[in-house]
Amino acid sequence: MTLSKVSLALFASFLSFSIFAAENLPFHHEAEIGFLDSSEDSDGLVNAKYSYYFTAVEQTDRPYQLAAFLNQGAVISARYATTEYQDLYALSGEYVFDSKWFIGAEYLKIANEKSFLNLFDDVDTYHINTGYYFSEGSKLTLGYTTSSQSESQYFKGNYFEVDKQQSRDFDLYSLTYEHFLPFESTSGLFLTAGINYEKTAYNRYGVGYMLNENLQPDPFDTHVNVDKSTLILGVEADWYINNAWSLGVATSYLQLKMDYSQDGQRYNDNLNISNINTQYYWHFSDIFSAKFVAQQVFVDSDSETNLGVAINARF
Repeated sequence: MTLSKVSLALFASFLSFSIFAAENLPFHHEAEIGFLDSSEDSDGLVNAKYSYYFTAVEQTDRPYQLAAFLNQGAVISARYATTEYQDLYALSGEYVFDSKWFIGAEYLKIANEKSFLNLFDDVDTYHINTGYYFSEGSKLTLGYTTSSQSESQYFKGNYFEVDKQQSRDFDLYSLTYEHFLPFESTSGLFLTAGINYEKTAYNRYGVGYMLNENLQPDPFDTHVNVDKSTLILGVEADWYINNAWSLGVATSYLQLKMDYSQDGQRYNDNLNISNINTQYYWHFSDIFSAKFVAQQVFVDSDSETNLGVAINARF
């Protein structure tokens, strides 16, 4: 699949719409389907999402991309995404109290293409969050995400026998602050700052034998324990030139630590990830819009280009 083919298909779906100016009507429903392509070797990501907002979302006199954020109301969402090797399913919701405190939760399942090296064919992840809206344009969120998997595989052939087991426990703690500053001459500036701490405990065990050159069994027994922790600090700024077009820049600092218990080795690394991007939201009818994004990502001395296109419906 290539971006050009998907782009042509998406363009064909809305070229027949009216050329008259669209109205910015309030909406309760939002559905979107899009495609993201990368300069790396990949067939890209196809993403579909539906959200229902219990309070009507206004989209007049504010950036289209931030309409839901500025709504500060309860919402439920469902999402599906797929790549060449994975499928993602997600259900989420958020409830906002009259006091402007809120709580939210998400269930996410990732279905991996199973292989000899990857035993986890399904990964179930659970997320909860809580926070507070300080004003119409500012939000603080504290989140916790966890997942745990344990699977095994057994292989037997004429010259070998292998019993493999592995487990993985993942925990993520996050704190995020978001703030929109409206301007007079342009639509405004959207700022995001966050800190994440991830911890993963990985255990892998394999036992079996392989026949040697004398056709005698040569047994083996391997046990691998890895403890990995990652601290991520990030900031992002998106300048909305008008309600449809934005320019953004983001940077993150990653501190990675890995401990291998079987030999006492420790691995430490630091990464700097940054990107510049531009997004455009073409509101070409009362209901339908087209969204475009271009992003250049820099990871230390490497870089890649991401291009995305989507059709959005609000009603």
